[in-house]
Amino acid sequence: NLQAAGERNYPRGTVAMVNMGRPRPTGSQFYIFYEDTTFRPAYYTIWGQIVSGIDIIEHVAEACVRGGGTDGMPIRPLVIERIIVR
Repeated sequence: NLQAAGERNYPRGTVAMVNMGRPRPTGSQFYIFYEDTTFRPAYYTIWGQIVSGIDIIEHVAEACVRGGGTDGMPIRPLVIERIIVR
């Protein structure tokens, strides 16, 4: 269920499950991609797309993540109040 390896295989607004790097990982962590991203090979299963509110995600992303890294919990809090599955 992974994306094909290629340029920008995780486009802006993509929501994908975290891969813990072991067989049958469990948990509920996910990524929200705020810009087009390329992974070779593709690691994360896409399960959704943001269709409105991407400006909010970009606002949270511009403040960076805790500890100053490039991956992790954002400094600005974000609460997801509703997800609609179609």
